[in-house]
Amino acid sequence: MTRHLNSAGQPAAAGPGGPDGLWAQVPGGLRSPRLSPDTVPEEYRSAFRHYGDGTRNSRGRTPVDLTVLPDGLRKEITWCMFRIADLGGVIGMSGAGAVVRMLGAAVAGENGPAVSSQVSLLDAGVQEWCQRIRAVFYRDSGRFPSPSTMRCVAYEIQRYSRVLEAAYDTRDWWQREVWRPAEDPRIPQRDHEPRGRESIGFTRFSAPWLRTGLQWFGKSVLETGQMAWSTLLQRVGAMTEFDAFLAGRGSFPPHLAGDPAAVRALMRDYLAHVSTRRVGRGTRAGEPISASQRKILVICVEQFYAFMHDHAEEAAAVLGEPGWLRLGPQHAMLVRRGERPRRRSPDEPHRIIDDTTMSRGRDRPCGRPPAQIPACGITALGSYLGCVAAKRASGNGCTMRVGGSHRVTMRFILTQVSRVFWLRRRSAWCQCRVTWVRKA
Repeated sequence: MTRHLNSAGQPAAAGPGGPDGLWAQVPGGLRSPRLSPDTVPEEYRSAFRHYGDGTRNSRGRTPVDLTVLPDGLRKEITWCMFRIADLGGVIGMSGAGAVVRMLGAAVAGENGPAVSSQVSLLDAGVQEWCQRIRAVFYRDSGRFPSPSTMRCVAYEIQRYSRVLEAAYDTRDWWQREVWRPAEDPRIPQRDHEPRGRESIGFTRFSAPWLRTGLQWFGKSVLETGQMAWSTLLQRVGAMTEFDAFLAGRGSFPPHLAGDPAAVRALMRDYLAHVSTRRVGRGTRAGEPISASQRKILVICVEQFYAFMHDHAEEAAAVLGEPGWLRLGPQHAMLVRRGERPRRRSPDEPHRIIDDTTMSRGRDRPCGRPPAQIPACGITALGSYLGCVAAKRASGNGCTMRVGGSHRVTMRFILTQVSRVFWLRRRSAWCQCRVTWVRKA
């Protein structure tokens, strides 16, 4: 059995106070060995819910019997329920009762009475607990539990393990492998964060220096307000592509390469890698990713290294990684101007005035041009024909009457004669007029 260790290298259950320290935080009304909505205090009653009307699904009304668990595990599970309720979560009595019964059977089947009292929920992962539960269930009943039952058990164990890990972890919040603002109030976020219940996991990064660098980068930008939680979620997710790119080419230090030319060549390879990325799933599976997605994958790497270049000494001291001190000017601008992926607006034929429209003008047999008032020769504001006519005139294309304090100054501005060919019917093509235009 592999036990989870805290920052001091000790078993997780030996954290601040262990199970006894957690038990001291549980209110007296929740320390009952049998929990149900009828026995918990009023302020927590809405968090403990049972489903069913008591006749068809009477198991939902059955209290959660915590006496089947060893002493240490019982205190941990009770505190986990209290913590989830305190955070605004909901505990389904049927699922909680099932996982408590199966955990008790799994612990009693593999450990003696003297050993089982020291068992912690973090002694094993979710998958390992599920394997033990299946083995004990098959030994006792001759069959395996249903898939729906195991999904419910795995979900409950994962919920309890997450809050328990946060309680036993004595490190700073930014040094943890998973950030959950909903469970850790120390993580800075806005008052109304739209993605505040989502988490950021750093265990998916294979390079240790990149993982710790991103953790310190995220901590810095959140505390200074340079980024919001939603933006950081996107940035960390995009950096996984850069991590996979580096992992596919070997092992790299934080400064990527000692020669600036080698750093430049590596980034050109990354740009080529991003341009060939394909959508992995969904209706667009197999198609190239959009230009905006490619731009995000490039900008995240560029801005991360620009930040680390500006704070290289502090990063090397805090993270204990001297490789950050070797960042040079080439890391401050990994991508040169014009190399970022750009969105190309699709061709829009309606913005082009074809020859037929230009030739017909306001001739009645040809129909009315777009955005033109049919009752007179005045072109509607914003129409393309009006823009063409205005461009044929110098200045603003119309006569300006100037008043106010600048009127005397405008008298000395020379005027010019401009011929304006208005788009009228064919019989009036040659008609023109002389417009005195004052320069603006």
